[in-house]
Amino acid sequence: MFGLLLSAAKPNVRVHIRGRVVQIQRERPIIRPVVPIAAADGRETIGSTPYSILSLKHIKTHKRLFLKIIEFNNLLTAYDLARKGKRNRRAVARFDFTAPLNLLTLKKSLYEKRYKPGSYRQFWVSDPKLRLISAPPFLDRIVHHAIIRVIEPIFDRAFIFDSWACRRGKGAHRAMKRLQVFLRKSKTSYALKCDISQFFASMDHQILFQLIKKKIADQKVLDLLYMIIESYYGKTRSIVNRRSGIPIGNLTSQLFANIYLNELDYYVKHVLRRRFYLRYVDDFIILGTDKKDLQKILLQITAFLAEHLKLELHPRKVRLFPSCLGVDFVGYVIFPDHVRLRSKNVRRFKKKLKKMTANLEAGQISQAFFHNSLQSWVAHAKHADAFRLRQRLFASSSLRAFSPTPLFSPRQTPIAPKIKNAKGKPSVKAPVKPANQYPVQPVSSDVQLSLFDDWRG
Repeated sequence: MFGLLLSAAKPNVRVHIRGRVVQIQRERPIIRPVVPIAAADGRETIGSTPYSILSLKHIKTHKRLFLKIIEFNNLLTAYDLARKGKRNRRAVARFDFTAPLNLLTLKKSLYEKRYKPGSYRQFWVSDPKLRLISAPPFLDRIVHHAIIRVIEPIFDRAFIFDSWACRRGKGAHRAMKRLQVFLRKSKTSYALKCDISQFFASMDHQILFQLIKKKIADQKVLDLLYMIIESYYGKTRSIVNRRSGIPIGNLTSQLFANIYLNELDYYVKHVLRRRFYLRYVDDFIILGTDKKDLQKILLQITAFLAEHLKLELHPRKVRLFPSCLGVDFVGYVIFPDHVRLRSKNVRRFKKKLKKMTANLEAGQISQAFFHNSLQSWVAHAKHADAFRLRQRLFASSSLRAFSPTPLFSPRQTPIAPKIKNAKGKPSVKAPVKPANQYPVQPVSSDVQLSLFDDWRG
């Protein structure tokens, strides 16, 4: 009787009654497709596909979010986050002069739907790839922080574990370590590395907004997000010739990118059933034992991206290679037992070091800026097995502060005295850690430049 009642109340629970022993097993829910997914050869299939990513039903939606976004405490916290490290900028100083009044005015304009995003300040950066950066005004950055603080936890719970970009507790270094764990555990022979061509410039606005509507049911929040999405569009159109592109420089763009490619994550994990898969922004890795199987998966992923997300893979950045050669990912070349720095990154740093040393001797840059720039690369190199490389690069006396040295050397370790203590045993003192003879200069606020800061007002 208990089993019948439990099975009627929860259809996905199976009850086994053996004598007086009751075993309860929770079955895995089966989600069937509503819209067919195209196969690799162009034919539409339903029976072989467990479910359709873009047509899932019974997803929990969230309402009453708009009042949380425009709450004064939320706007005040967003204001503190937006000006962090940028207080000496002109636009921030102008806003700080009457900050409470400006925040109240912003809250009123959001409530009355009079808020409009400002124009972007665009510039190009080359490090090393040429990218167009679109920096929003300081007021828009406050709005972006206020929105992200409310809606990001809603979407983050739906992301897979192995999505490593722009999330709390994730990052490039942890993605590198996770891939190394995969290489050790999986014992795979091949790796498939893919990159999406012009990802941020090719994100379709309509598809992105439909994905957001799956979770957000507050119409005022949807109107605000639609306004932010439509405030920018790239010169290139999507495959279906619709408005596409989100700016590199918006805080919201990081969340939008994860929402957009979360459909790919679910497709690879639940439809293709790939266990050893991880993604960082638009770069993703799939490990496998069969080369032909990975080639088939590549065709399926290409068809899925083109049909459902209107994206294309970069033809020159798709590689299928033996994993024993090392996997190039997030700036490192990863092996099961060690990690190396990417060769072109090392060559680029050598040129940069030579140029910065010449500028320092000519007085064009300060000593603090020089030390801070080198320290950023050292922090990146510490996560790889680059002990000897750092010793060679920083062998000169002026750069010895950045050279890795053992904690104790034979000359610096004091010799234990031969005087015996009260118990008749020689007393040994712990070796003293040598002081750093070349301390790193403190960070100056004058050199903390930000690429995404609207300092011109």
